[in-house]
Amino acid sequence: MRRLWARLPSVSLQAILVISFVLVAAIALGLGLLAAMLVSGPLRLVVALAAILIAALLAVLVSRYLTGSIQALIQASRQVAHGDLTVRVPGHGPRELATLSQAFNATLETLGADQRAQAERLASLEQLAAGVAHEINNPLATILLYVDILRQEYGQKDRNLADLEMISSEARRCKRIADALLDFSRRKPISPQPTDLNALLQNVVQVEQRHEKYAPVNIVTDLDPTLPLIQADPAQLRQVLINLLNNAVEAMPHGGRLSLRTRQQPAGLVTVEVADSGVGIPPENLNRLFRPFFTTKPPGQGTGLGLAIVSSIVRQHHGQISVQSQVGQGTTFTFSLPIQLPEEIVAQ
Repeated sequence: MRRLWARLPSVSLQAILVISFVLVAAIALGLGLLAAMLVSGPLRLVVALAAILIAALLAVLVSRYLTGSIQALIQASRQVAHGDLTVRVPGHGPRELATLSQAFNATLETLGADQRAQAERLASLEQLAAGVAHEINNPLATILLYVDILRQEYGQKDRNLADLEMISSEARRCKRIADALLDFSRRKPISPQPTDLNALLQNVVQVEQRHEKYAPVNIVTDLDPTLPLIQADPAQLRQVLINLLNNAVEAMPHGGRLSLRTRQQPAGLVTVEVADSGVGIPPENLNRLFRPFFTTKPPGQGTGLGLAIVSSIVRQHHGQISVQSQVGQGTTFTFSLPIQLPEEIVAQ
């Protein structure tokens, strides 16, 4: 039947509806008149029922022809929501739906090409980051070693001790940056297991809110109690949540409201929202937040790799992350994860 529909000429949806209505009405009316003129008695009822059945059958066939392309688009959209950009929609059916299917396929081709190009650029950047980090870590380790030796030689009251502490502090800061580069370059494969996202979020909040910077912040949770277990790597998701919570708290230096919400939607996905009432992010920076080494923090207070790592982990889970913000009102990060990961990921 699908092959038959595919061979039909491309006509407009409006024309199909008009022709279908006319045909159904004509068949029903014709058979009704035939029954009235040629048939009498009980056979008249049989012919009338036959007219109704034929009209109903034609209506079903037309409905399948019209809804087939729509159902294909709906199914393809669900697969794209789960991160599958290889799906394609057959480009047949009514003219409008065929055009829509072709546009849908063209959009997926563009997204796939952009994603592959971004993956290649990211892989090159990761190799560069790993090389730079290794080259920096070795001399830093030597500097820190000699600082400790000099500290022991000078003693606690030496006037040069303050200079040594400054050297040690700055060297350790450089080492933290180098370690962040290594973390960024070492994209570990995820180890999926059944994960209670609500419990993980509550545990992260319980641990992180003990830090002093969380003291003036009011944390509010709205966790969906019906949230199912998801296939995910809890260690890597913990890193995502810690990064987002710390960014939110740092955006509220004088205190504020930190809202955490989970929900089971769209279909097949769970969604987490991390919203703050902080200073907000200028519109020109929103599209650059997930780029490696981009940061809005003052010099020396951020590497610009935190959100890049967050985005990478979410993508590895076949999820999506987005951000909305208004200057002076706050920022909301939203990420969605599939409940079930593809079999090839789980089997690794």
